[in-house]
Amino acid sequence: MKENKYLKWLLIIQSFLPLFLLILIRCFCLNNFKLVSQFFIRLFQKDFGVILIALNHPDLFSVILLCLSVIMLIIGIMIYVLFNKIQKFGFCEEHENIAVDADVTENSVAFFVTYITPLVLDDIGKKRGFLSFAAISIMLILLMRNTNLYYQNPFLTILGYKSFNFHFPSDENSVYIGITRGDFDAEKIIKRKRISDNVYLVYNKN
Repeated sequence: MKENKYLKWLLIIQSFLPLFLLILIRCFCLNNFKLVSQFFIRLFQKDFGVILIALNHPDLFSVILLCLSVIMLIIGIMIYVLFNKIQKFGFCEEHENIAVDADVTENSVAFFVTYITPLVLDDIGKKRGFLSFAAISIMLILLMRNTNLYYQNPFLTILGYKSFNFHFPSDENSVYIGITRGDFDAEKIIKRKRISDNVYLVYNKN
């Protein structure tokens, strides 16, 4: 069965929403919003000299991060809506129960502290800090794309999702990772949707 790359990328992007919220709080400044509005006003007036002025402005990287965080938060909200819609179809209904081995929801806390928080501790509003932030973010995205790290999503935990290790009683040698929300009874028949490798969205069959 092929991995659901679309759903996987939705989860990866959602993982960064707490980061962009922290950046927005850190870089928020009314003066930066004024700089952005003045830039586009002069640009629309075909005053292209404003581009050179912007590139040499001391607050350039801080403004870029502010704009990026606003854009990504808006995209993140749209992705959350899509993520909810996707959960309404495309499930494979199983005809057996599962056995939950361990709750791994708390791993999202470790993910947040280990990978997300350090990205905003440096002076990311300056050139060196901004480049370090960009490089680490790219490496983290590649890491999440090539591993199952993306399921340790702090944003999903905040929204009430839980993750756990499970196996089917008929196949105790294969261990899977389930992501679910709301009431879940492992003793009831389940339905699941594969994301990648051994990671699944799991719900009880109604």
